[in-house]
Amino acid sequence: MNQRQREIDFLRGIAIILVLFRHHALFSFTVKMGWIGVDLFFVLSGFLISNMLFKELKKTGKINAGNFLIRRAFKIYPVFYAFIILTIATQLLIGDKISLWKLTGELLFLQNYMGRIWDHTWSLAVEEHFYIAIIIIMPFLGKRHFFNNTKTVIYTFISLFLLGFLLRVYTNIRYSEEINSYESHLRFDSLLAGVFVSYLFNYKYLDLKLFVKNNKLKILLLIPLLISFTPFIDPMHSFFVKTLGFTLLYIAFSLLLIYFLITDDINHILNKLFGAKFTNLLSKIGVYSYSIYIIHLYVLLIQKKYFHFPEKVSFVIYFILSIILGTLISKYFEIPVLRIRDKFFPKKSNKLENNI
Repeated sequence: MNQRQREIDFLRGIAIILVLFRHHALFSFTVKMGWIGVDLFFVLSGFLISNMLFKELKKTGKINAGNFLIRRAFKIYPVFYAFIILTIATQLLIGDKISLWKLTGELLFLQNYMGRIWDHTWSLAVEEHFYIAIIIIMPFLGKRHFFNNTKTVIYTFISLFLLGFLLRVYTNIRYSEEINSYESHLRFDSLLAGVFVSYLFNYKYLDLKLFVKNNKLKILLLIPLLISFTPFIDPMHSFFVKTLGFTLLYIAFSLLLIYFLITDDINHILNKLFGAKFTNLLSKIGVYSYSIYIIHLYVLLIQKKYFHFPEKVSFVIYFILSIILGTLISKYFEIPVLRIRDKFFPKKSNKLENNI
């Protein structure tokens, strides 16, 4: 569980902070833009998962699908299903009815198609479906040396990005519903953006480094420009956000990730910009981000049901408690489970896997 990439955890820390802003009002703009934390998670997950698989493919010429899925199961399922048990127990104690249909959706990771008990678990379904898709497709392509043909790879990714965009346009024209933000086939391109970054990082590293060197200022200016709409638009009812907006976000976050990966002194830059203590704190929060993500709406539920604080006070309590409880869950449950995983099902790739 050591040798983590501090800069990647820093980005995960930003992502979970944004999510916390989304689900409890602090300011209007923080609620409106907080949802982009999930999109940042998607790009990071796409990169980290595929980077692990690309490393294994390059090293051994194949991918151990069973080992990959088992390791993912150890990462995702224990905390999640413990959370579902807590959810059921809480609903029974407070006398709320449990929807069997929604519970089934949660248990089968079909929350974004069947419905769900919690507002945030849909993103876990997207990632779970992505894991299944990538472990089917990547070994198949690897055996056929697909990734050695740069032009074909680039055209394929462009086609997939265009397909994802057109699917969102069609769906949001025909069905004007919130769920059009959640379904896996409408959000896979955000994860694929991370996969594309990973491909470039593994197969075209020198070209990627030259690109960043020659375009550093343009990249740093383009990133905030691409996400500049987010504080001003409510995403749930915006055709723009649910079509082109998602595309702009994964482009921005892909560029941000590339900059972080390629810039050799990125940690020094972060220390200089934010201070070493704050950077370390945010990176540490990133380490525990999965458990924080899982528990934060439960904290909010209990707080709103049993306590009535002024809005700003309520936010501070919710924010701090979510991070504390998520950290404790991660330290004393998630990480010990991962140690068991690493003992019996060791990783096949490199240290970046410690960030997922």
